[in-house]
Amino acid sequence: MEGLPVCPGTLPPGLHQHLSGKGPFVGLLEGVFVVAVHLVVLLSALVGGWQLVMLGIAYRQVRGARLALDDFMRPVPGDSPPPEARPYLGASHEAFAALGWRFEGFFQKEPPGESPQSDFSLWLSPDGTTLGAVVATRAAKDPVERTVLVSLDASGKVVTTNDLPGTGDQFGGASSMATLLHAAPAELQAFHQQRLQAEARSPLSTWPSGQVLEALRELSERSVARWVRSGDARWKPESPGEYGYTPKGAWRYARQAVRSVHDVGATQRERLKLPRLGSPGARATRSGPPPRLLLKSSRARAIFNTAALGVCLWFVVRYWCELPPKPPRAGPTMPSPAGPAPSEGSR
Repeated sequence: MEGLPVCPGTLPPGLHQHLSGKGPFVGLLEGVFVVAVHLVVLLSALVGGWQLVMLGIAYRQVRGARLALDDFMRPVPGDSPPPEARPYLGASHEAFAALGWRFEGFFQKEPPGESPQSDFSLWLSPDGTTLGAVVATRAAKDPVERTVLVSLDASGKVVTTNDLPGTGDQFGGASSMATLLHAAPAELQAFHQQRLQAEARSPLSTWPSGQVLEALRELSERSVARWVRSGDARWKPESPGEYGYTPKGAWRYARQAVRSVHDVGATQRERLKLPRLGSPGARATRSGPPPRLLLKSSRARAIFNTAALGVCLWFVVRYWCELPPKPPRAGPTMPSPAGPAPSEGSR
């Protein structure tokens, strides 16, 4: 028996593990480890797939968006929000007025030939160095409510602070953007001032009172000109004042928008519980926990998730394209052994 080869398939499991030098406990640990690795790769692939889905949706929206230098903003007469505007716009209106900001008017985004899509209000800080823009879309499903503070420093850098992620660079690469999730105007103003002290170069530019919309259009025109030079956007000759993103620019904007959502989710998850202005329990003077630092491992995890998705897709494609195994070739039939000769009594 010692000189004969041992076939694992012909031995009981316990005897095979004993002969191979592995006990049943070690084999169990190896099995658990393999299953755990497969589960981690599968979950990471699901997360990476979800991120790719978000990128695809953002890319499609950006490529199909109708964009203009003035963002199709049309002035609306009056000093109070339109009756059809969302409560967020009215609550922000009262909060900015209480902070001493100067009201610069209400506006509606109304592309030619379409119904109004969103409502805006523009504000100027008491010193005139920060522009506040409050926007509330009229979409019945998943409306967007966002406040953005904008300042320009001496070098031409644009510092923007908002209370809701999901946007990319809107000023041609010469901007620094940050989010303080669900921040009330007072808290957002304090956070913006901290960023100006840390990032901006003095003196700050002053926004012209009464001509804010024209100043925004000039800033937008300079930004689009940078995108056109870098190949990220192109003008639409058939529609003066309108432009669109190229595939390269749309992909850049989509990546920035999805990354902003990922970074805020990784550092400000506790602020999700803060009620938005205009909703029950919201107060214009309340503040929430400060954002945590974004760890480098957070973005490394996103890269790992995408890589895990690629590995899973590679295995799926390989399995799908793999040829089925060939059936075993039939061997020659062996003659059956002859039986004993019949006896005389049986004949």
